[in-house]
Amino acid sequence: MGTQGKSAEALVAYEDSKQAYIAASATKSVEYASLLRNMGVRCSTQGRRVEALALYQEAKATYEEMEMSATPNYASLLQSMCACLNGLGRTVEAQAMFEEAKAVSVKAGGSPTPKYVGLLRSMTTNLER
Repeated sequence: MGTQGKSAEALVAYEDSKQAYIAASATKSVEYASLLRNMGVRCSTQGRRVEALALYQEAKATYEEMEMSATPNYASLLQSMCACLNGLGRTVEAQAMFEEAKAVSVKAGGSPTPKYVGLLRSMTTNLER
């Protein structure tokens, strides 16, 4: 089985897990938000960025509902959203998300990481096109 087949299998497993969280009324949890982010990452790597963005937005809403929008996990989610928006050519939104992710990371006790440098470089390249 090739990479595409394994990715498709992974998404099926993720979707099964998502449905189990929903059935158990356990969607207000860090684990559920992390599952959504991981599903988004998988979709994004397959070029399914619109689907990925919807999953990221659902994860973001989950963190915000739990009042966990100043955590490293939330900052990481925002980084993923930034990359996804950038990949969709929505560079203005990506830039705003980049700034928010960086601020959350610093607020959560972290510091801007090399990942931010790569995101910024990628956004700059898209802006120059």
